[in-house]
Amino acid sequence: RAAGGGHKDNGNKVIVGIFGIAGNICLIIWFINKKNNFHQLMSVLAFCDLLYIISSMVIFGIPNIFTSLGSSSLYKHLVPILLPLAQCGLTASIYLTLAIAVERYTTVCHPFFKVRRGTPQCFILS
Repeated sequence: RAAGGGHKDNGNKVIVGIFGIAGNICLIIWFINKKNNFHQLMSVLAFCDLLYIISSMVIFGIPNIFTSLGSSSLYKHLVPILLPLAQCGLTASIYLTLAIAVERYTTVCHPFFKVRRGTPQCFILS
C-alpha cells in the first residue's frame, strides 16, 4: 500500500467533503440576506470554500474510489478546468480570511472608525 492511504482513507475524505459541502451551503443560505460587511465576507468565504471542496473531491477523492472514472475522457477534460478553479478557491479563501481578520480588528479595536463612501480607496489605504 502507498503511504497516502488506501480506499478507506479516500472514502473518509469524501465523507468529510460531503459534510463540508452541506455546512458551506447552510452558511451561504444563512449569510446571504445579511447586509453587514462581516456577513457578506463570510458568505463569499463559504462560496470559495465550497468551490475548493467540490473541485478537490472531483479531482482527488471520487476517482480513487471509482477507479474507472479516473481513466474516462470526461475526467481527463475536467481536470485542467477544475484544478485552477480549486487553486483560485483556496487562494481566495486565504485572502478572505485575512480580510475578515482585518474587519474584525477594526470593529473591535476601532469601533468608531467609519470609511466615507465618497473617499477614493487609494487614500484610505495610504
